[in-house]
Amino acid sequence: MQNGELMQAYDYFLRSAIHIVTFDKITQDRKLQLIVKKYSEMDVQEGKMLVSRLNNLHNNILHSKPSQFPYFIEVLRILTKAKIYNASSYLKSFEPTFNIKNFINELLSRKINSHTLEKNDQIVVDFMKNIMNLDYGDFADLFQGMEVYGSRKNGFRLMSSDYDYSIKFSEFLDERDFLSAFYDHVESFLESNYDSDEYEIEAKLDESIRVPVVDLKLKRGNISLSFSVNNKLAIYNSKLLFAYSQFDQRCRKLGLLVKIWAKKHNVLGSYKGYLCSYALILLVICFLQNLNDPILPSLQEESRKEKTIQITRTVQNLREQKFLAKVDFERNPWRLKKLKKKFSSNDANVGELFIGFLEFFSQPKKFAEIQFSVKAGDFFKRSKDDKIALYSIEDPFDTGYNAGYSLKKGSPEANRFMAKMRNTVQLLKQNKWKEVFY
Repeated sequence: MQNGELMQAYDYFLRSAIHIVTFDKITQDRKLQLIVKKYSEMDVQEGKMLVSRLNNLHNNILHSKPSQFPYFIEVLRILTKAKIYNASSYLKSFEPTFNIKNFINELLSRKINSHTLEKNDQIVVDFMKNIMNLDYGDFADLFQGMEVYGSRKNGFRLMSSDYDYSIKFSEFLDERDFLSAFYDHVESFLESNYDSDEYEIEAKLDESIRVPVVDLKLKRGNISLSFSVNNKLAIYNSKLLFAYSQFDQRCRKLGLLVKIWAKKHNVLGSYKGYLCSYALILLVICFLQNLNDPILPSLQEESRKEKTIQITRTVQNLREQKFLAKVDFERNPWRLKKLKKKFSSNDANVGELFIGFLEFFSQPKKFAEIQFSVKAGDFFKRSKDDKIALYSIEDPFDTGYNAGYSLKKGSPEANRFMAKMRNTVQLLKQNKWKEVFY
């Protein structure tokens, strides 16, 4: 075979190899077998010629079909595994150096898969049509619909995030009375329309629970829904967090990264004795507000308006509690634009901020006497009554409530949480991001 013909044969081989890797839905081992079979009679000299030809093909792919470059790299990996002459050294020359920014963006893209989110959203929309049309009996005249809050509205949504709904009524009613009846109605609907292994439903109505809820899990799509009543503060909290997520994209990305990390290492969830996602995001915001060169302002302190709403709910011993909550924060687009310029000098990237976040919050001596306040954008001394929780995290609107109540000082969960943070910092300083997140 003439050299020109041989070069064409190598081109044909590599293009067919890329086709196999790209389009054929077969296992990695089968891919290897198919490619090695094409090489079964190649000698060392021919191997050398192949390697020299790879460069031309590489340039052609980069310029004409750059989307195929990842598959080109995968072919090289397979050739290396097959011990084809010099493929390993050639692969090293084209393997991209590890890029933290790209890694974080790819990780977030995987955890916020728009196709999966749209698919799950449609399942929930269809399901909620039935829930909205249920007969609410004595409560029907007061019923005003449902409003979404939580991760779907606050800018920090992952594929695994719950669907949170506040059921609205025109006047105060006992949340537990309604949710008890709501549970019965929904359970009857599920029993009539679903197999018993397709869902789970639970009412959390104990009087010690601050916000009673009915939790529902649909096994199809692994979708979790949560229903509360007249949960006005949660709706305002979601709007406030969304404003912070849009003020600087590093806030959103850092918040999502912290949530992904906590879920990956199984240190997330107040019901497990850890912090809930909401508390973690408040810590992220407060951290970014209190850097030497702050990235975020306090949007509540910057507000020029004053809006107060009355909150009425039942608390322990089923007592009725009423209080006023100041829920205004800066939302004017023009003033936000000016604020962004004022807070634009810090150029730290998300990777650096993530390491800094973990380093700070894994050192209990630094925050033992501190209360973290997103509302003020500052740290304060803890009150004498707030000594049990590891972190004192002031709720931005319900300022007497510690959003970090569930993670107790000295508990196994607190010790494990801090150990995970310290271990993660050590790994990240060695650039072992993949070991942390995969």
